[in-house]
Amino acid sequence: MMVRIVSFVLAFSMFIDANAYEINNHADMTEIAALKSSLTTSNGANGKLFRLGLRPFAIDRTEQTFPLDTNLPAIPYCFGSYLPGSTARQYDQAVAAGQTVTQDPGTKQPTWGANGTETKLTIADFFRYGACFEDSEAPQIRPLAHFYNPQDSGAGGSEGVIPTGPSSLDWMLKRNVSPGILGKAGVNHYTWEDARNAFYYALTGRNLSDNFPVFFPDVRREAAWGRTFQALGHVMHHLQDMGSPQHTRNDSHCNEPGICAALGAFRPSGYEFYFDTQFQLIRSLAATATTPVLFGLPREFWNINTSNELITTNPTRPMSPNEGMAAYTSTNFTSAGKDFRGFSLNTGSPQILPASGLAFPRPSGQWNDVSVTELFPPENLPAVSSVLCSGNLGNCKMRFMGTEQNPAARTSATSVFSQVLLRPQSAYSGDGAFQQNYYTYSDAVTKLVPKAVEYSAGLINYFFRGEMEISLPEEGVYGIVDHAVTNVKGDGFKLIKMKVKNTTADYLVARDIGGTRLLFGIKFILMDDGRWKIDSM
Repeated sequence: MMVRIVSFVLAFSMFIDANAYEINNHADMTEIAALKSSLTTSNGANGKLFRLGLRPFAIDRTEQTFPLDTNLPAIPYCFGSYLPGSTARQYDQAVAAGQTVTQDPGTKQPTWGANGTETKLTIADFFRYGACFEDSEAPQIRPLAHFYNPQDSGAGGSEGVIPTGPSSLDWMLKRNVSPGILGKAGVNHYTWEDARNAFYYALTGRNLSDNFPVFFPDVRREAAWGRTFQALGHVMHHLQDMGSPQHTRNDSHCNEPGICAALGAFRPSGYEFYFDTQFQLIRSLAATATTPVLFGLPREFWNINTSNELITTNPTRPMSPNEGMAAYTSTNFTSAGKDFRGFSLNTGSPQILPASGLAFPRPSGQWNDVSVTELFPPENLPAVSSVLCSGNLGNCKMRFMGTEQNPAARTSATSVFSQVLLRPQSAYSGDGAFQQNYYTYSDAVTKLVPKAVEYSAGLINYFFRGEMEISLPEEGVYGIVDHAVTNVKGDGFKLIKMKVKNTTADYLVARDIGGTRLLFGIKFILMDDGRWKIDSM
């Protein structure tokens, strides 16, 4: 019997991985989000790109490119180069070993610079690059800062890895955050603040060849545009990680054999492994995203229940899809190591509880029995009947349980064969009767991927939200040159006058917080003498 079960496991795994292509899901989700954002060129000369001083081309058009930092590597697997059945971590090793890789026809590979020449990337390319580089930059331990649990006063990191380093919220939104275990090599230099600094110089630099004067002395104004889009790609990667239950529930998982094994924390994520190899499904789900989600402060994209110091207030209820990506995911979905749990009472009546240490989600307490004929493809049913169902498909079901908020959801499953067959091989599992498998993954991902894309698009809209209207002053002219007193060639206006009106949407313009005011994302500090001092955040 054991031989037959093992044979069935292998056969089923072959079915699941029939379309196993490796590509970075974050790169696809980020580019799709950018295409759904205010950077779309549907309004042409009236659109956001034109008003930023850029040409109103589609963001993936090669007629408008910017140089990539020459210190950064080519990352082909972010742009459709894959080794079937492998993950991104295995890709570089495969190339080094001379294995043949394939190019996904749905994604165009940039022309990577060689022999000291610059790599030029489109706006869309920079978003993809940043989203991918956040997971792949040496020493490949930055992902340890990709956790944020809103149900634990904002705790970051993951259980079983000590010290864990900063939370995703701190890592992306704070300047000079303590890197913890990440060390000096892991200090973040693609934060929200870095994106704002790059954007400032991209707008105010005198010409495209000027060096960045303060923030990045080696970066020209032309490259500052690329740095802006790339840094936003890094931030968007974090929002998308907040759409993965394990990242928001202090459920440690570490997929990198090298560093994870060295830390004693090698726990491959079945959820991430499965969808890493199902990039076509992720693309399709990402494309279903609708209206971008927008907030008045960057931290609210993670969780609306946070203070100015990024301290979290624990939720008192399951959070809605529009109350922060991490807050929604943490309080409405379970994960392999933080699943529902059963507690047997002396009366013999079992009680089903939320995961240990977490208040939400609460289990519905209602079983949803689904026939295997609805779960397995027809060609697999004969083997399912023989191996799992004692020859009787009619009485062979898998039990799912949803949440109090959504009883019909396949939040978690319990059955003997769900624990053996329906997880990616080598993925870790929880200790109890409740388990995560392909079907619980699929139920979660159909809700979380579109929402993560909507949040990512909203983040772009928030970042580029500022609008000003310029008009003539009372005199009717912007400036006057008296040619009777100057005839020097090239002389122009020494002084101009204009009326400037802030036309940004009211709820995005300013926030008063004690003695500070946020305007266009710039912090103004109220001094004792009544003057406002400009400060960076």
